[in-house]
Amino acid sequence: STSKDHIFFFDRRAFDSIAYLDLKNLQFTSEIITDIRKCSFNRTVFYTPIWEEIYINDNERKESVEQAIKIEKFLIKTYESENYRLVKVPKLPIKKRADFIISKI
Repeated sequence: STSKDHIFFFDRRAFDSIAYLDLKNLQFTSEIITDIRKCSFNRTVFYTPIWEEIYINDNERKESVEQAIKIEKFLIKTYESENYRLVKVPKLPIKKRADFIISKI
């Protein structure tokens, strides 16, 4: 089968690095932006807002919930500045979240 026969979801993409650099007030070059923009992805981005009631720290999620909320704001701002269509996934059980995403494709 070809990739056109399937839908792929990515948890993160290189574009997110711009938001993280901006968050840390670090400079990024126009070359970085140009290279990242060369990567073609769908213009619709699904995001799950920080859900404080279920937020936990682990090996991958080291930020406090307050830091995570700040990161979320920078990610949203970055995607909006590049004219992506953001779709907020509601805080529902996993199956219902998946159904919601599928209904928006």
